[in-house]
Amino acid sequence: MTIPINAQDIRTQAETLRKSKNVEQALPLYQQLWKGGSEHKWDGWGYAYCLRKVGQSLDALDVCRAVYDMDAEFKQNNSLYGWCIYDTEIKGRKADTIKEREFMKAAGAIAKLTTQEQYSPFEITVFRVLDYLGSKNQYPAQQILDWTNALDPVLLATDSQSYEDAEGVAREGASPREKFYMIRTKALFEAGDYSECIACCEAGLHEAEAGMLLHYNNDSWFYRRIALSKAQTGRRDEAIDDLGVILRRKKDWFIQRDLAELLYQAEKYDEAQKYAIDAALNAGDLEYKVSLFRLLALIFERKEELDLARQHIALALKIYSEQGWSTPRELTEDAQRLQVEPTSESSAELERTLKREWEKFKPRMRGTIKKYAADREFGFIVGEDNNDYFFKLKSVRRRDGEPTLGMKVSFVPEKGWDTKKNVESLTAINIRREDV
Repeated sequence: MTIPINAQDIRTQAETLRKSKNVEQALPLYQQLWKGGSEHKWDGWGYAYCLRKVGQSLDALDVCRAVYDMDAEFKQNNSLYGWCIYDTEIKGRKADTIKEREFMKAAGAIAKLTTQEQYSPFEITVFRVLDYLGSKNQYPAQQILDWTNALDPVLLATDSQSYEDAEGVAREGASPREKFYMIRTKALFEAGDYSECIACCEAGLHEAEAGMLLHYNNDSWFYRRIALSKAQTGRRDEAIDDLGVILRRKKDWFIQRDLAELLYQAEKYDEAQKYAIDAALNAGDLEYKVSLFRLLALIFERKEELDLARQHIALALKIYSEQGWSTPRELTEDAQRLQVEPTSESSAELERTLKREWEKFKPRMRGTIKKYAADREFGFIVGEDNNDYFFKLKSVRRRDGEPTLGMKVSFVPEKGWDTKKNVESLTAINIRREDV
C-alpha cells in the first residue's frame, strides 16, 4: 500500500479505511500521523480507536489521555477513553479477584468522563459496580443507592437479556430496567427508606403492566418488599394480609418465615409456629435458614416448650460455627438464657432430629398417584377424601424414586394457587411412598 506524503491525504485515507471498518489498514496511517507529531485531536482519536479495535486497549488508553489533555470536552474521545478504562480495569473482573480501590477508581473515572447514552460505557460500568457491591458480605446499601442514583430508568432498555448458562443452554434474563428496579428496591429497604421502597416497587410493577417483562418471579419480590416496608412503618396487619396473598402464588420458605415473624410480633404464636415449621420443612439451604431456627426457638420458648427451643438454638449456633461466622450477640444471649449445652453433633444431624419434630405438627393424608407427566415433572394424587391434589416431583422423597400410576403414598395437604385459572387449588407436599 502506498502511503501519501501529504498529512491531509494520509488523514483522508485513514478516515476512509476506518469508516469502512478496515481498521488494521487504517492503524499504521493514524500511527504515522500521531507519532509524526500531529496536534490534530481527531488523529489521536482515530489512532486510539483503531488500537482498541485490534485489541490494544492499554496502548489506546495512553493516546486517549494525551487527547484529553488537548481537549477535555472532546466528547468522542471521552467516550473512547471510558471504554479503554473499562477494557483494562473493569471488564472480566470477578468479584473475588477485584481490588476494590483500583476498581472503584476506574469506575468513577468512567462516570466522570461519560454520560448515560447509547454507545457509552457509562451504563455497563454502573451495573458492573452494582453487581460487585451486591456480592459483598456486608451489603453497602447507601453505596448502591448512590450508584443507582446515577441511572435514569427511562433510558434503560426493557429488552430481556439472552445468555448461555454453564451447560450451554440458552436462557433469558432480566432487562437493564428490570435489574435497576430490583437492585434499587432492595437497597432502599436495607437502608430503611421504606416509603421510597414502596414507591419504587410500585413503579417497577407499573412498568411491568406497561409491558416490561419480569423474570424469576420478580413481581413477588416487589410485593414482598412492599409488605415488609409496610410492617416497618407500623402497618403490620396489612403486611400480614399482603404476605398471605403472596404465599398463595409463591411458596418459598423465606415468605413463610416473613409471615411467621410478623405473626410472632403480633403475639399470634400458634399461627407463627405453623408458618415457621412450613418454612423449616420447605426447600432451602440450611445456612440461609439460621434466622428461621432462632425464630422457632423464640416461638417454642413463648409456648413453654423449652426443650424444642433449646434444640433450635443449638442448631443455629452449630451453623454459625460450621460456617466460620461470628455469633450474633442476641443468639449468644438466647443460648445463655435457655442454658443450651454445647453438642458434638453436626448441623445436618441436628436438622434430621428436628425434622421429625416438625413433621409431627403437619397432619398427613394417604392417597394414590392418579396422573404423572414425567416430561413436565408434575402430577395429581387422589386423596382419601376423594379430592385431587396437585404435586411436583421435587415434593416426592428422593429415595422413593419417580412416581408411577397407582403408587400408594402419604402426603401433607396444602392450599395452593392455580396460576392459569387464578383460583385456589389443593396441593400435596412432603410425599412418601407407602406401598413398599
